[in-house]
Amino acid sequence: MNFIIKFLILAAVLSGFVLFYNNGEYIRVTNPNDFKSIIIFLAALVVLNTFVKPILKLLTFPLNCLTFGLFSFVVNFIITYFADKLVDSFEFTDWTYTFIFSILFALTSSIIDYFLKDKD
Repeated sequence: MNFIIKFLILAAVLSGFVLFYNNGEYIRVTNPNDFKSIIIFLAALVVLNTFVKPILKLLTFPLNCLTFGLFSFVVNFIITYFADKLVDSFEFTDWTYTFIFSILFALTSSIIDYFLKDKD
């Protein structure tokens, strides 16, 4: 149940980000009022975060230690960039907006995980 709640909250945050920045200059979505492309992008992002991100974090662990964890932002950016390239109907036009979204997505996901953690 927590997964569905988290997915819906992240979809709302992504929708807000798209509606705020979707004027063709920053983000291109084929139809911003149709949430199908947003949900597909979010699903691709969740799958990449689940399967690829742990491998990337393991491979970049020494560099992450040297930068005191700041390289995690780069790993989040790489995952968001891959999801952007996988979904044709959703595109960031500039790498800075991809980076801003990756930070926003990571912070939102962390906050949701904090509030939805299992109470033992």
